[in-house]
Amino acid sequence: MRRVVSRTALSVLIWTVTSALTVATDADEPASAASTPAAPVPPAAPAATPEKAAPPAPVATAGVSFVRDLVPVLRANCATCHLTGSEAGNLALHPGAAYKNLVGVQSIESKWLRVKPGAPDESYMLMKIDGTHLDAGGSGGRMPYNMEPLDAATRGKFRDWVAAGAPDN
Repeated sequence: MRRVVSRTALSVLIWTVTSALTVATDADEPASAASTPAAPVPPAAPAATPEKAAPPAPVATAGVSFVRDLVPVLRANCATCHLTGSEAGNLALHPGAAYKNLVGVQSIESKWLRVKPGAPDESYMLMKIDGTHLDAGGSGGRMPYNMEPLDAATRGKFRDWVAAGAPDN
């Protein structure tokens, strides 16, 4: 008997295998802290008085890492639809392909780059996740498609990463 597998089921299977390979590869590599010498710790600043203490910095501005902070979001919310690159947008967003398919790459839906390093207001990916892409001459739906929009903190992490130059970290 011949079994027919739907395209969605095949995409989920490929995504699962890709994710497992990424996790295994990450576990096989030595931790970056163990492989690089520790940076010197600057001397502690004098303690501020309670009335002059600075407010805590938002989490999104605390050095966003593409691999640590954004790849899990892409894996959970984007890669199931953008797996091979043959889907809508011709964009693969699985962990092994996401960075090279986003940074400095021309969008096929608009005049904007998908991610323009240092320019969050000119990065089409941010317009798509913010839902402002149609106002900027883009097309299609807000991302992630057919799901709840990403929360403000997560969108802020993407914005901060782009503003910092979209490093491959």
